Amino acid sequence: MEQQLATPRRRDRQVRDENWIREMLTYSLFCTVATVLDDQPFLRPSAFIYVEADHAIYIHGAHAGRAIDNVKEEPRVCLCVYEVGAFRMDDFAFSFYQEQAGVMVFGTTSTVLDNDKKHAVMQALMEKHTPHLTVDVDYRPANSKEIDVTTVIRIDIDRWSGKLKWTEEPERERYFYEDVIGDRKPRLPWTHDMSDDPLTAEWKKSVK
Repeated sequence: MEQQLATPRRRDRQVRDENWIREMLTYSLFCTVATVLDDQPFLRPSAFIYVEADHAIYIHGAHAGRAIDNVKEEPRVCLCVYEVGAFRMDDFAFSFYQEQAGVMVFGTTSTVLDNDKKHAVMQALMEKHTPHLTVDVDYRPANSKEIDVTTVIRIDIDRWSGKLKWTEEPERERYFYEDVIGDRKPRLPWTHDMSDDPLTAEWKKSVK
């Protein structure tokens, strides 16, 4: 089916190739989903799977949660994926820029109730994130009990747009932030072993 393209403000950076948009959605690992309830916006980072045959995106979560509760009342959502590259330098601060590519999706949500479909979606998501592993060889697939405690949300795509600023300009120097920040980047708190963390222990007690 032909998809209606949404138009970004910077039309000079718009990607009109919908195959490019599909590939971006296929290979991006995480997205940010925007929901709203009672005029209060809410953002949720999420793993996701784009199923081209359904022309839909699927996300999942627990049965209760802010985003899940929001879409029960207001099914319209916006979703974003993006990638960043190097910084491009210039003699003037205003002319610095970072290479970037992204896709915005506008859609309408519904809850997947069919268990076979839920299994298929969750397994497709697993295979997307573990292309080097084989189901039933390297890991056990989700069982019915695990699927039963999972809510799968389908986002039917109404409109989407692609945006790209990733030009080759040999005259400009370029650098990656990770290379220049070096040892000055602080140790992120979530990279340590959380097994003895008080919050982890509290969470474990809450789910028993």
